[in-house]
Amino acid sequence: MDQRLSLYSGANLVGYLLPTDGLKNCEVSTKLNSSSNLKFDLPVDSPKWTLLEDTALTIQVDDREFCLLNPITGERTGPLRGHIEMAESWALLGRIYPTVGAVAYAVIILSGEAGEGGYAAGSAGSALYRLLAGSAWTVGTVDVTGTHDLETEKITLLENINEVQKTWGGWIVWDSVNKTVSLRDDTIWATDTSFEIRYGKNEKT
Repeated sequence: MDQRLSLYSGANLVGYLLPTDGLKNCEVSTKLNSSSNLKFDLPVDSPKWTLLEDTALTIQVDDREFCLLNPITGERTGPLRGHIEMAESWALLGRIYPTVGAVAYAVIILSGEAGEGGYAAGSAGSALYRLLAGSAWTVGTVDVTGTHDLETEKITLLENINEVQKTWGGWIVWDSVNKTVSLRDDTIWATDTSFEIRYGKNEKT
């Protein structure tokens, strides 16, 4: 991964975290259709901790944006190291409860309704477009096929997006810097990105 972490407060670049700052054990871990996290250690006497206490702080690395889901707490004196864990910023969609339809906190998207966002009725693209309306996120590339309904109640926007993936299939691909979410077909996406799906490869159980 890139050895420089870019720190932003809102849209403003406010600094960097570098190995010369004592940055250690820096790791980005991602799982398709699952979590994406940034972890690192920093000496607790580093002056860079004041930047990390900004509630609007995000960190960009490897074309991904990460945020703190919870405030940092603890002492910052002495030679010890502090450990930071951040989630990719799409995790914040887990705090939004969307309403699509006439019932509060419910999502009712029927295949018999007109498609939206230039997508066909009952398509994954139309469902994502309706879910993301009013958020800071937009639909990227959707090339999975199929016509389905989506009906949920009292679950978050992120959980609804995961329901779209479960219903239509494919792989969720997040662009947290440009705020887009895509749903890619196995075969097409593998061809586009040199990513290969090999079921059973190296499985132990």
